[in-house]
Amino acid sequence: METIAFIIIIPAGSVMITSNYVSAWYITSIFSGNLLKEDYCLYGLGVISLSYQDYWNQITEKNDEMTKLISSYWHQYSDMGNWQFWMVLAFLLLPLILLYFLIDRKRLFEIFFFGYTVHIMWTYVEQVLANYSYFIHTYFLSPWFPPALSMTASALPVGFLLVYQYCTNHNKNFYVYSALLSAVFAFVFASFEKYMGLVKIERGMHQFYIFLIDIGIVYTAYWFTKLMLKFRDKGTRS
Repeated sequence: METIAFIIIIPAGSVMITSNYVSAWYITSIFSGNLLKEDYCLYGLGVISLSYQDYWNQITEKNDEMTKLISSYWHQYSDMGNWQFWMVLAFLLLPLILLYFLIDRKRLFEIFFFGYTVHIMWTYVEQVLANYSYFIHTYFLSPWFPPALSMTASALPVGFLLVYQYCTNHNKNFYVYSALLSAVFAFVFASFEKYMGLVKIERGMHQFYIFLIDIGIVYTAYWFTKLMLKFRDKGTRS
Protein backbone atom coordinates (compact mmCIF):
# COMPACT_ATOMS: atom_id res chain seq x y z
CA MET A 1 0.00 0.00 0.00
CA GLU A 2 1.39 3.39 -1.00
CA THR A 3 1.63 5.70 2.02
CA ILE A 4 3.36 8.82 0.68
CA ALA A 5 1.67 10.58 -2.17
CA PHE A 6 3.80 13.71 -2.41
CA ILE A 7 6.10 16.08 -0.53
CA ILE A 8 5.56 19.83 -0.39
CA ILE A 9 8.50 22.08 0.40
CA ILE A 10 7.42 25.05 2.51
CA PRO A 11 9.41 28.31 2.23
CA ALA A 12 9.84 28.56 6.01
CA GLY A 13 12.13 25.55 5.92
CA SER A 14 9.70 22.78 6.76
CA VAL A 15 8.28 19.70 5.10
CA MET A 16 4.72 18.40 4.99
CA ILE A 17 4.24 14.72 4.24
CA THR A 18 0.77 13.66 3.19
CA SER A 19 -0.73 10.29 2.37
CA ASN A 20 -3.72 8.98 0.48
CA TYR A 21 -5.59 9.07 3.79
CA VAL A 22 -4.77 12.75 4.30
CA SER A 23 -2.40 11.90 7.19
CA ALA A 24 0.31 14.51 7.68
CA TRP A 25 3.45 15.10 9.64
CA TYR A 26 4.91 18.56 10.13
CA ILE A 27 8.67 18.46 10.78
CA THR A 28 10.61 21.67 11.24
CA SER A 29 14.22 22.67 10.81
CA ILE A 30 15.40 19.91 8.48
CA PHE A 31 16.88 21.99 5.73
CA SER A 32 20.35 23.41 5.44
CA GLY A 33 20.14 26.11 2.79
CA ASN A 34 18.23 24.56 -0.10
CA LEU A 35 19.41 20.98 0.42
CA LEU A 36 18.29 18.24 2.76
CA LYS A 37 20.82 17.26 5.40
CA GLU A 38 22.45 13.89 4.87
CA ASP A 39 21.45 12.86 8.40
CA TYR A 40 17.74 12.74 7.47
CA CYS A 41 16.00 10.08 5.46
CA LEU A 42 12.37 9.39 4.55
CA TYR A 43 10.80 6.05 5.39
CA GLY A 44 7.73 4.50 3.80
CA LEU A 45 5.46 5.59 6.66
CA GLY A 46 6.48 9.20 6.37
CA VAL A 47 8.81 9.27 9.39
CA ILE A 48 11.94 11.39 9.26
CA SER A 49 14.96 10.07 11.18
CA LEU A 50 17.43 12.49 12.74
CA SER A 51 20.99 11.78 13.74
CA TYR A 52 21.80 11.10 17.40
CA GLN A 53 23.19 14.58 17.99
CA ASP A 54 20.35 16.27 16.12
CA TYR A 55 17.83 14.48 18.31
CA TRP A 56 19.51 15.72 21.47
CA ASN A 57 19.88 19.23 20.11
CA GLN A 58 16.13 19.25 19.45
CA ILE A 59 15.35 17.76 22.88
CA THR A 60 17.52 20.32 24.67
CA GLU A 61 16.01 23.18 22.69
CA LYS A 62 12.43 22.05 23.38
CA ASN A 63 13.22 21.49 27.06
CA ASP A 64 14.52 25.04 27.34
CA GLU A 65 11.39 26.36 25.67
CA MET A 66 9.14 24.29 27.95
CA THR A 67 11.00 25.46 31.06
CA LYS A 68 10.51 29.11 30.08
CA LEU A 69 6.85 28.49 29.24
CA ILE A 70 6.12 26.75 32.57
CA SER A 71 7.91 29.49 34.50
CA SER A 72 5.91 32.17 32.69
CA TYR A 73 2.66 30.29 33.36
CA TRP A 74 3.51 29.88 37.06
CA HIS A 75 4.23 33.57 37.56
CA GLN A 76 0.93 34.49 35.93
CA TYR A 77 -1.44 31.85 37.30
CA SER A 78 0.16 29.83 40.13
CA ASP A 79 2.44 32.06 42.19
CA MET A 80 1.79 33.46 45.69
CA GLY A 81 -0.58 36.08 44.32
CA ASN A 82 -3.10 33.39 43.36
CA TRP A 83 -5.39 31.59 45.79
CA GLN A 84 -4.55 28.23 44.16
CA PHE A 85 -0.97 28.53 45.43
CA TRP A 86 -2.16 28.69 49.03
CA MET A 87 -4.51 25.76 48.59
CA VAL A 88 -1.72 23.63 47.14
CA LEU A 89 0.55 24.74 50.01
CA ALA A 90 -2.14 23.65 52.49
CA PHE A 91 -2.28 20.23 50.81
CA LEU A 92 1.46 19.97 51.45
CA LEU A 93 1.71 21.29 55.02
CA LEU A 94 -1.46 20.13 56.77
CA PRO A 95 -0.80 16.38 56.37
CA LEU A 96 2.78 16.87 57.61
CA ILE A 97 1.55 18.75 60.67
CA LEU A 98 -0.97 15.98 61.35
CA LEU A 99 1.78 13.40 60.93
CA TYR A 100 3.97 15.12 63.53
CA PHE A 101 1.33 14.63 66.21
CA LEU A 102 0.05 11.16 65.21
CA ILE A 103 3.16 9.21 64.19
CA ASP A 104 4.09 6.24 66.37
CA ARG A 105 7.65 7.15 67.29
CA LYS A 106 8.43 3.61 68.47
CA ARG A 107 7.98 2.35 64.91
CA LEU A 108 9.26 5.44 63.15
CA PHE A 109 11.56 3.85 60.58
CA GLU A 110 9.15 1.07 59.60
CA ILE A 111 6.21 3.42 59.11
CA PHE A 112 8.27 6.02 57.27
CA PHE A 113 9.70 3.29 55.04
CA PHE A 114 6.18 2.35 54.01
CA GLY A 115 5.20 6.00 53.43
CA TYR A 116 8.39 6.70 51.50
CA THR A 117 7.69 3.72 49.22
CA VAL A 118 4.22 5.09 48.49
CA HIS A 119 5.75 8.50 47.79
CA ILE A 120 8.37 7.17 45.35
CA MET A 121 5.96 4.94 43.46
CA TRP A 122 3.29 7.64 43.13
CA THR A 123 5.93 10.14 41.97
CA TYR A 124 6.97 7.83 39.12
CA VAL A 125 3.39 7.00 38.15
CA GLU A 126 2.29 10.64 38.25
CA GLN A 127 5.20 11.60 36.00
CA VAL A 128 4.05 9.12 33.37
CA LEU A 129 0.40 10.23 33.64
CA ALA A 130 1.41 13.88 33.32
CA ASN A 131 3.80 13.28 30.42
CA TYR A 132 0.98 11.70 28.42
CA SER A 133 -1.60 14.28 29.59
CA TYR A 134 -3.84 11.81 31.41
CA PHE A 135 -3.70 13.38 34.87
CA ILE A 136 -2.22 16.87 35.15
CA HIS A 137 -1.85 19.13 38.19
CA THR A 138 -2.28 22.61 36.76
CA TYR A 139 -1.26 24.57 39.89
CA PHE A 140 1.96 23.98 41.78
CA LEU A 141 4.25 25.52 44.38
CA SER A 142 7.16 26.28 42.10
CA PRO A 143 8.18 25.66 38.48
CA TRP A 144 11.31 23.99 39.92
CA PHE A 145 9.40 21.22 41.69
CA PRO A 146 7.16 18.42 40.35
CA PRO A 147 3.63 19.79 39.87
CA ALA A 148 2.05 17.09 42.06
CA LEU A 149 4.54 17.50 44.92
CA SER A 150 1.89 18.33 47.53
CA MET A 151 0.04 15.10 46.77
CA THR A 152 2.83 12.61 46.04
CA ALA A 153 5.13 13.85 48.84
CA SER A 154 2.55 14.66 51.53
CA ALA A 155 -1.18 13.96 51.27
CA LEU A 156 -1.02 10.49 49.73
CA PRO A 157 1.92 8.97 51.65
CA VAL A 158 0.86 10.52 54.96
CA GLY A 159 -2.72 9.31 54.58
CA PHE A 160 -1.72 5.77 53.74
CA LEU A 161 1.07 5.49 56.31
CA LEU A 162 -1.36 6.55 59.05
CA VAL A 163 -3.74 3.82 57.87
CA TYR A 164 -0.82 1.37 57.90
CA GLN A 165 0.08 2.44 61.43
CA TYR A 166 -3.50 2.16 62.68
CA CYS A 167 -4.14 -1.26 61.11
CA THR A 168 -0.89 -2.82 62.29
CA ASN A 169 -1.23 -1.37 65.81
CA HIS A 170 -4.87 -2.50 66.23
CA ASN A 171 -4.82 -5.72 64.20
CA LYS A 172 -7.20 -4.37 61.55
CA ASN A 173 -7.50 -5.51 57.93
CA PHE A 174 -5.10 -3.25 56.07
CA TYR A 175 -6.45 -4.19 52.64
CA VAL A 176 -9.98 -3.07 53.50
CA TYR A 177 -8.98 0.19 55.20
CA SER A 178 -6.49 1.16 52.50
CA ALA A 179 -9.09 0.41 49.81
CA LEU A 180 -11.53 2.72 51.59
CA LEU A 181 -8.96 5.52 51.76
CA SER A 182 -8.08 4.93 48.10
CA ALA A 183 -11.74 5.42 47.23
CA VAL A 184 -11.79 8.68 49.21
CA PHE A 185 -8.69 9.97 47.43
CA ALA A 186 -9.90 8.92 43.97
CA PHE A 187 -13.64 9.59 44.01
CA VAL A 188 -13.85 12.43 46.53
CA PHE A 189 -10.54 14.28 46.65
CA ALA A 190 -9.62 13.97 42.97
CA SER A 191 -13.16 14.97 42.00
CA PHE A 192 -12.90 18.00 44.27
CA GLU A 193 -9.56 18.96 42.70
CA LYS A 194 -11.08 18.62 39.24
CA TYR A 195 -14.09 20.72 40.22
CA MET A 196 -11.80 23.45 41.58
CA GLY A 197 -9.69 23.38 38.42
CA LEU A 198 -6.58 22.14 40.22
CA VAL A 199 -6.20 19.08 38.00
CA LYS A 200 -7.11 17.97 34.50
CA ILE A 201 -8.30 14.39 33.97
CA GLU A 202 -8.28 13.77 30.22
CA ARG A 203 -7.79 11.29 27.36
CA GLY A 204 -10.06 8.63 28.83
CA MET A 205 -8.58 8.82 32.32
CA HIS A 206 -11.15 8.38 35.08
CA GLN A 207 -11.31 8.50 38.86
CA PHE A 208 -11.83 4.74 38.87
CA TYR A 209 -8.42 4.27 37.22
CA ILE A 210 -6.88 6.53 39.87
CA PHE A 211 -8.52 4.30 42.49
CA LEU A 212 -6.94 1.21 40.90
CA ILE A 213 -3.54 2.92 40.77
CA ASP A 214 -3.86 3.82 44.47
CA ILE A 215 -4.70 0.22 45.30
CA GLY A 216 -1.79 -1.13 43.27
CA ILE A 217 0.74 1.26 44.79
CA VAL A 218 -0.41 0.86 48.40
CA TYR A 219 -0.60 -2.93 48.30
CA THR A 220 2.82 -3.13 46.64
CA ALA A 221 4.29 -0.80 49.30
CA TYR A 222 2.68 -2.96 52.02
CA TRP A 223 4.13 -6.21 50.64
CA PHE A 224 7.53 -4.61 50.16
CA THR A 225 7.54 -3.30 53.73
CA LYS A 226 6.60 -6.73 55.07
CA LEU A 227 9.42 -8.26 53.03
CA MET A 228 11.93 -5.80 54.50
CA LEU A 229 10.67 -6.61 58.02
CA LYS A 230 11.24 -10.32 57.36
CA PHE A 231 14.80 -9.59 56.24
CA ARG A 232 15.32 -7.48 59.37
CA ASP A 233 13.98 -10.17 61.70
CA LYS A 234 16.00 -12.87 60.00
CA GLY A 235 19.15 -10.78 60.37
CA THR A 236 18.39 -10.15 64.05
CA ARG A 237 17.93 -13.88 64.82
CA SER A 238 21.19 -14.75 63.11
